[in-house]
Amino acid sequence: MTKTYSLLYYISFTFKKSKIGASINVILNIATALIPIAQIPILANFIDNTTEALGRGEITDSLIQAALFFIGILLLGYVVNIFSAFAKAKTSAIVGAAYERQLLEKQSCLSYDVIENSEAHELINRVTEDCSDKIFKGFDNLMSICGYAIRIAGIAITVMSANMVVGAICFLIIVIIIPIAKKCGEEDYDAYEASSNKFRRARYFRNILSERDYADERKIFDYSGPVNEIWKEKFGEGIKISRAATKKNFVRIKAASCGTAISSCIIAGLLLFPLKSGAMTAGVYISLVSASISLISLISWNIAYLIEDCISYKLYMDDFGEFMELKDVT
Repeated sequence: MTKTYSLLYYISFTFKKSKIGASINVILNIATALIPIAQIPILANFIDNTTEALGRGEITDSLIQAALFFIGILLLGYVVNIFSAFAKAKTSAIVGAAYERQLLEKQSCLSYDVIENSEAHELINRVTEDCSDKIFKGFDNLMSICGYAIRIAGIAITVMSANMVVGAICFLIIVIIIPIAKKCGEEDYDAYEASSNKFRRARYFRNILSERDYADERKIFDYSGPVNEIWKEKFGEGIKISRAATKKNFVRIKAASCGTAISSCIIAGLLLFPLKSGAMTAGVYISLVSASISLISLISWNIAYLIEDCISYKLYMDDFGEFMELKDVT
């Protein structure tokens, strides 16, 4: 029976090879997502207390307390980011080494007719090229998407509690961005699949031109000129494929980001009405506008690229599944 590999394999493999490291990464990722949500009321409270203290002309105990909370949440975010970077580096090294061993073990068992097959050879190159951090990057990508989903949901609910229209605009942006990011991810991997074949051939011809083992042959047969032209052709074809996909995706993301910039201005304007009516304080207004702009930036850039990468990781896992099903030596 053929075994299927999905995005969950990134998570299961990481936990299998480093339970403690994976668990710490999950906890720190959740903390990273929750801190910006907690910053919204803390920032609002700090601004309101600062405004009140300026009106009175004296520093109050409530202002000192609000300032300490604000500084504390900023320091907490900084500390969590440091620990998160360290945990990622350690876990990535452990998981990467284990994944490389798995690929090498599979490669060593492949039958000769599989290795000689050109399509199978291209598949092997795609799976094994720069493979050391592939699994952890996929794991980190999924964890980041979950973390951003928590952060976006928390901020959106907070904004929606103040103004339903603003919250609806935020969710509408999500609905627009996700399909665009998905399409970009699919085209990116298709371009990688097509260009990797060209780059592999270009590397082969470059080795013929540069390695010492071929020095005598180059001198005797004088083939450097023609081979150099072939190298230029293959490398140029690979660059064209990559550039075409990048250019198309850049235009899509830029168009979406222009729309989100306009949305930011609309949100700031809509929140002026509850501020004018006294339904919210200046601190709450500034905090919510800041959170809304941050949310839109997350959706239009961070989430868009994360989903784009996620689709690429999914397609890579399809290749990995085919690689693991290649015929072994009997």
